[in-house]
Amino acid sequence: MPGLATILVGDDPASAVYVAAKRRAIREAGMRDFHRHLPQHATHEAVAAVIDGLSTASVGRLARDERGLRPCTPSGVIELLDAEDFER
Repeated sequence: MPGLATILVGDDPASAVYVAAKRRAIREAGMRDFHRHLPQHATHEAVAAVIDGLSTASVGRLARDERGLRPCTPSGVIELLDAEDFER
């Protein structure tokens, strides 16, 4: 079943509202909700450890236009550029 992974670091009220809205929408769509809430002072290593889609391997697959897990924001940007026939 597809889902959405969210990570909230700290307790910024605006970020908490944004993430809560995404989590609510994903559950209403019948998809899985994968959420992690880390403390404000989480180390870079602690945050990186829970980001499955962000790795040198996934970024490399994205750059080589290969199938596999890819970071969603850069993938979306590439889709938009391709839709506009932007030459890479």
